[in-house]
Amino acid sequence: MAKKKSPLDKFNLNKLVDIIPDTTKIIGDTVQAAAPIVDKALDRQHEKNLSQVQVPNVIDLDAEEAKRHLEELGFRVTLTLVKPNKKYRQETTRDNEVVDMVPKSGKLDKGSLIKLYYINQEIIDASNQEVTIPNLIGLTIPEAREHLQELGFKPAMEILTADAKYAKQKVNVVIDMEPKANLFTTTAVKGSLIKLKYLDEETLEHSLQLASQAEKNQLDVGQLFKQLPNMFGNKDVE
Repeated sequence: MAKKKSPLDKFNLNKLVDIIPDTTKIIGDTVQAAAPIVDKALDRQHEKNLSQVQVPNVIDLDAEEAKRHLEELGFRVTLTLVKPNKKYRQETTRDNEVVDMVPKSGKLDKGSLIKLYYINQEIIDASNQEVTIPNLIGLTIPEAREHLQELGFKPAMEILTADAKYAKQKVNVVIDMEPKANLFTTTAVKGSLIKLKYLDEETLEHSLQLASQAEKNQLDVGQLFKQLPNMFGNKDVE
């Protein structure tokens, strides 16, 4: 026998429907409220895109021509002369040519800085004159400097930081150099900078002190190990 529905069941169902909110309406109201925010964000992005300019590739162009072109687009431009390098040979480059730029591509705001790197004939000539890097270690600083100048290099002196390993070195003598010939690099172009590293009297004296202290510390540790058996006592094994 089927069970009769109670009048309360109908009442509860209607009441429940009235209590439950209209989710469709809530979602619609939320989307409508968020729309102005989204529209403003899109408008700002659109305005930013309009204010940005595509950076053209000006590598291989004349430096002044490239600078003028970029400035007409609203960018700020700096020109920097590169250092000699074997990749800037006569057959591949020309006077006042842009050989690199930063950034190379993409979109930038007007007023952004673009750096152009270029070469001139002097750099090209120097790049075509590679010279074997001499080994100057052991020579005095005046001798090494004079030899580098004769080869067309630019010598630069650098005093080393004091270290115990330099205790037996002499002052004003080349201890190291940069760059120096190795398995991968044996030549450099004329006009390149070569650092001559050496000790002066002050750094040599400091190096001697460090070496003396290191030797003393080593002796102290040795003495300590010798005294360990006496400190703990010798026990005969039965």
